[in-house]
Amino acid sequence: MIMKVDVLTVHCASVCLSIIHQERFFNLTLDELFDLREPCTKRVGGHLVRMNRPTDRLYIRKLVNSMMQILIFCRSKKLKFEPDEIMEKLQLSFNQIELPPTYH
Repeated sequence: MIMKVDVLTVHCASVCLSIIHQERFFNLTLDELFDLREPCTKRVGGHLVRMNRPTDRLYIRKLVNSMMQILIFCRSKKLKFEPDEIMEKLQLSFNQIELPPTYH
């Protein structure tokens, strides 16, 4: 089955993959991993601006939380998901997030 993914999902998966493929990813402490939340938030917010989509803070936080869940899981299990797997997991998670009112 081929899942349709949003451009935002592809962008967020790319951010996750760039972090996962860093040489010391599996040696990061949880604190160091959580320190990546702010740069991820800026990248996602910037992407939403470029796409002329709403930049509601709660919405962005929910998107980044989904990304962080994947990163924490991969780090704890010493896994490197394939890009398709990350996109699928993010898209499923993003589908559960309520869009900001200005998006409808």
